Amino acid sequence: MLDCVASGGRRLLPLLALAALVVAIGCGSGGAGETTAGETIPKARFLKKVLAICADANREIERTYGQYSQPPYPGGVKPTEAIMNRVAEEVVIPARAKQVRRMRDLGTPPGEREEVEAILAAIEEGIERGERDRRSLRAAGTDYAFGRALELEIAYGIEECATG
Repeated sequence: MLDCVASGGRRLLPLLALAALVVAIGCGSGGAGETTAGETIPKARFLKKVLAICADANREIERTYGQYSQPPYPGGVKPTEAIMNRVAEEVVIPARAKQVRRMRDLGTPPGEREEVEAILAAIEEGIERGERDRRSLRAAGTDYAFGRALELEIAYGIEECATG
C-alpha cells in the first residue's frame, strides 16, 4: 500500500509543480489593469497614478519634515540648519526613492518612454546629489538637488510632483 502511494505521489509531483506555476503566474503582484516597467499605459491613467504617487511622497515628507520647519518645533526649540539638513536627508531621500520605484512600475504612455525615463533619471540624480551633500536637498536655484527633475516635471505637466 505504501509503495502504491509513493509511486502515485511521484506521478503527481510534476502536475503539482505545474499547478503551482500556473497559480504563481496568475497571482502576480500587479492588480487587474496594472502594468509593469517596459509596458505601456494610457497617458490619462498614467498621469492620475503618478499624481497619486507624488502626493503620497509629498505627504510622507511633510509629515516629518514639516514638524521641524515651523512652530511648534520638536523640543520647543527652532532646529539648526544642520538638523534641518539631516532631517531632509532622512526623509526626502527614501520618499523620493520609493516614488521612483512606484513610478517605474507603472510603465509609460505610448511614445513617451524617453520623457518619463528622463524625469525618473533626474529624480535619481537628485537623490544621489542629496546623498553626497544633504544641504542640496534644501538649497535654492541651481544648487537644489532636484532642480533638473523639477524642470522636467513641470514641462511634462506634473507640476504637483515638482512643487511638493
